[in-house]
Amino acid sequence: MLTYDAFGVLPPISRLTPAQAAYHFLSGYTAKVAGTEVGLGKEPQATFSTCFGAPFMSLHPTVYSKLLSENIAKNGTKVWLMNTGFTGGPFGVGKRMSIQHTRTLLNAALDGALHESKLLTRFEREGGWYAVLRVPATGPDEALAVDLLERCSVLVHPGHFFNFARDGFLVLSLIAPEKQFQEGLRRVREFFGG
Repeated sequence: MLTYDAFGVLPPISRLTPAQAAYHFLSGYTAKVAGTEVGLGKEPQATFSTCFGAPFMSLHPTVYSKLLSENIAKNGTKVWLMNTGFTGGPFGVGKRMSIQHTRTLLNAALDGALHESKLLTRFEREGGWYAVLRVPATGPDEALAVDLLERCSVLVHPGHFFNFARDGFLVLSLIAPEKQFQEGLRRVREFFGG
């Protein structure tokens, strides 16, 4: 999968579990980039395009997500998320991923060199970039996250992505612009009837 992180939060490459792959596929997080969108200023803007191609999907997005998950399981596919956007901070602070580094990482993933790499380890959560919401455990966090995305256009992470042992936790990114973050919180409160 390919994304363009304009805020410099995603690493250059990440190996995804099947559940994470389905989640990223459904969210379609990327950015609109100056020079590729009419009327866009100099700064990239975060955007979400379900299945990375919402206008071209004739069926409900979960149909495509289910097909993706089934094919990953059936074929034992290793799924990687490549970030061609920024690292070390957002536009104006961080640096754009170089095409040379992107090609090197992509080739290493395709050749299998990254599959069992000890250089790539999971970074334990320490807070600072995320806010954790305790919510009513009405079902699996992943299903709740998909509902929020589909019904309210709010992207949250299921708690199990952050090793919460039970349902009832959603994780919000704190890197979104303040107005966007506040609007997202308002929609989450409305979703839960608050």
